[in-house]
Amino acid sequence: MRSSLVAVLCLATVGLAADSFVKMNLHKDHVQRSKSMLARRQTDTLEEDITLAIEGSVYWLDLTIGTPPQQFKLQLDTGSSDLWVPAANATACVRDGHTCPGGAFNINKSTTAEITIPWSWEVEYGDQTGDAGDYFTDVVVVGNDTIPAGIMQLGLAMITVDGPQVQNDGHGLVGVGYSSLQSGAMTGLFDADKLPPSLTQALVQAGAIDREAYSLYLNDFESGEGAVLFGGVDSSKYTGELVALPILPTPDNFSDYTRFEIALTAISLTDQNGTHKLTDDDFAVPALIDSGTVAQTLPQPVYDAILGGLGATNDPNLGSPVVPCAYGDAGIYITYTFGGPGGPSIDVQLSELLGPGASDPSFYKGDVPACAIFINPATEDLGYILGDSFMRSGYFVYDLENNMMAIAQARLNSSEPEKIVAFSNGTDIPGATSTNTFTNVPTSSNSVEQPGAKTTSAAASATATGDVPIGSPTFAIGSVTSELGASSTGSSSSGNENSASTSTRASLWVAVAAGIMSFLVI
Repeated sequence: MRSSLVAVLCLATVGLAADSFVKMNLHKDHVQRSKSMLARRQTDTLEEDITLAIEGSVYWLDLTIGTPPQQFKLQLDTGSSDLWVPAANATACVRDGHTCPGGAFNINKSTTAEITIPWSWEVEYGDQTGDAGDYFTDVVVVGNDTIPAGIMQLGLAMITVDGPQVQNDGHGLVGVGYSSLQSGAMTGLFDADKLPPSLTQALVQAGAIDREAYSLYLNDFESGEGAVLFGGVDSSKYTGELVALPILPTPDNFSDYTRFEIALTAISLTDQNGTHKLTDDDFAVPALIDSGTVAQTLPQPVYDAILGGLGATNDPNLGSPVVPCAYGDAGIYITYTFGGPGGPSIDVQLSELLGPGASDPSFYKGDVPACAIFINPATEDLGYILGDSFMRSGYFVYDLENNMMAIAQARLNSSEPEKIVAFSNGTDIPGATSTNTFTNVPTSSNSVEQPGAKTTSAAASATATGDVPIGSPTFAIGSVTSELGASSTGSSSSGNENSASTSTRASLWVAVAAGIMSFLVI
């Protein structure tokens, strides 16, 4: 849904603090939607606020390129490392009635711009959209810190290609993943020992930060604002202990580390009757922590257990399961544990996994609002992914130099004074109370078969507005269930002979990429 209109918050610099990090103010603006949610793949601190487009939960980072500076609002993505912008005459920027929403670069208006490798930059996304053009270099300014021309190789999209069901809106992107994820590395343009720096590496080279590291705080769904802190950790944004975990090796031709995967070792769900284990004691899988993805992809039995326990109903027009939106008020939360027994965990409220998105908001009888669920079953191609519907509940510190990630429970909508500590040279992560060393992750997972109640499918005769009955959850949803007229067994058992129907397993990301869903800004 690259072309749908959404409300987001844009940013303005208010000044440089004494500790050399940049704090940004937020202002509301309206822009066109950018990359579809699963379309990516392939003090001496610097702080930038990032903003949330509620539709698709895309996060923006503001920066400027060129002399004089040209403003850009770019999608922040931990799953890539290119920084690219559309050219002013790119296909998406000049089509009838459309301009590129995050800004477009006019290379002829920058006195410091230089094309370095013509017609050599290209990228293709999972929704089959693509962008191609030149590599160029120019001055990049993030907050009040300047990366001189000649340090970064930037992508300039001259051609933007639409997918079969998605229009490419030409919205640029800034990747903060490992440098080996650059498109030039994947196409063989750059040698392994000659990769140009990513944004984080360039900030180190420019002297803005001391280590290739940053912290990410997305905040909750309704806040619409978060922060990325390059070169530092802000302890006011999390609660409890900050625990460091090893990033798991994912070797390719360029590096032993290419993705932010850590060991996910337990998943459980807590309702009004208590906690239900959704995985075996020896469960362990590599989970990709990725802000460029909205939904979560979980083991099939876990997916079945959650949807079955909620009594999810398939929306045949959407091709994805839905539940009453009011279930988000039932106090249910899912706990994700990392690094083995006693490892750190993050609790995610069910409300963070629901979003308006049914093909008909009054899908259920009685015009009960229906919400899509940001969970998909894992596949061989996708693997296990914890996207921003998970990440909003956590605080994440990425140390790319030492291949470590520290996590803690987020302090949502924190009003505490900032407590920022800068990274220094070395291996310590500021504020981390311990380091977990668990890396025993098998190639396959063993999940407890706990499907709960069978997930129902909307029959062909019951697809009109208000015709579909609410499913029967087995999780204890309490008064919310009775108020909606659904029945709940409130079972605290971990077993059930029924499994979620195959028809409910259509992946949410396909529906999103196809432009079927839309989310509303509150």
